[in-house]
Amino acid sequence: MYLIVSGTGRIGGAVARALLADGARVRVAARNPGRMAELQDLGAEVARFDLTDADTFKPALQGIDHVLATAHGMIGTGANSSQRVDLDGYHAFIDAAKWARVGRFVYISALGASSDHPIDFFRHKFATEEYLRASGLGHTILRPAAFMEIWGELIGRSVLTQGKTTLFGPGTNPISFISERDVVAFALLALQDTALRNKTIDLGAENLTHTQVAELYASALGKTVRINHVPLPVLRFMALLIAPFNEGQARLIRTAIHMATAEMRFDPTRLLQTYPRTLVSFHDVVREAILTLGVVQAA
Repeated sequence: MYLIVSGTGRIGGAVARALLADGARVRVAARNPGRMAELQDLGAEVARFDLTDADTFKPALQGIDHVLATAHGMIGTGANSSQRVDLDGYHAFIDAAKWARVGRFVYISALGASSDHPIDFFRHKFATEEYLRASGLGHTILRPAAFMEIWGELIGRSVLTQGKTTLFGPGTNPISFISERDVVAFALLALQDTALRNKTIDLGAENLTHTQVAELYASALGKTVRINHVPLPVLRFMALLIAPFNEGQARLIRTAIHMATAEMRFDPTRLLQTYPRTLVSFHDVVREAILTLGVVQAA
């Protein structure tokens, strides 16, 4: 039986639907089980689960063979901070999974996670990777790049609807992107294929700047885009100003600064040699956004 944490997330929900369609027994878990009614209607068991509440771990793990852990505390504050969720919570959950004799634990980390990353969220991700590797559990760690769909929504939606967008920083730094659909495909592979056991796999597809992403959306309509920029000094000041009141939002701003200034490219050649497949392109994501919004493309 599979446990998906969190079933309310985009990756977890998609993996759960794919497993259910294949006839698998699936338990989906999240803080608010009421938000998983659709998955329950499809045949999933539903469980309350909170990485900051260890009392929810063992009931969710009862009878589980494989775990997919996608929940995170990127924007969390206070009792739900990244420290509490991505570090303390996950370490306790891994201990519980070991107690429950889970056969495989698939963990969604992040590309670039390291012990010296300037953003605490990525340091916490790396520490949990290390804890999982040392646990003795059979595991797979997936480290996806930035999701095309999320950044396409942040940058591209206003391009399609208003012909303009706002970028954090100059928008000239190339970073790696991957589609959520490819992350879902690798998560399913990690849950079902023993060849991925005890592997750590970096996932990325295309390297684009935020300006290039905006231009992809504009060119699909045969138009130019008006781009506004929030300067880096303003972003740094905003992060300092907001941090005492909302550490989660400050973390997002610091991450945007990092994306605008750090080396974040990824070459997928080795990935595709090891796991041959056709990765979703950003052009595909743009076309789907246009169809969803009903925007008229250029002839």
